[in-house]
Amino acid sequence: MMAAEGVAVGAAVRLIVSEPWEFETEVGASTFAGRVSAVDADGVVIDLDAAVAYRGTTFGAARATARYEGEQALDAGGRDVVCNFELKGGDVPASLIGTLRVC
Repeated sequence: MMAAEGVAVGAAVRLIVSEPWEFETEVGASTFAGRVSAVDADGVVIDLDAAVAYRGTTFGAARATARYEGEQALDAGGRDVVCNFELKGGDVPASLIGTLRVC
């Protein structure tokens, strides 16, 4: 399935985390690879290639939604989009800010 804006299920993507500032210090990296597993009108669900351990919880997926009004995470098929990322997989999700890029 492909969204009109160009992000397809199965597409390889990169999540580049910029906030919170301590994320890279704790995790050891700020860029993560994954594949789009679902798209909808509000965002993109990404299965991470490698689980991320953050704040004592291991996360295997993230949901990306555009951070700024007038943009959509689905637009990442043609350009970088600044997104809110909600890490999924633990009891308590973690919220991050960064850029979504289709590889």
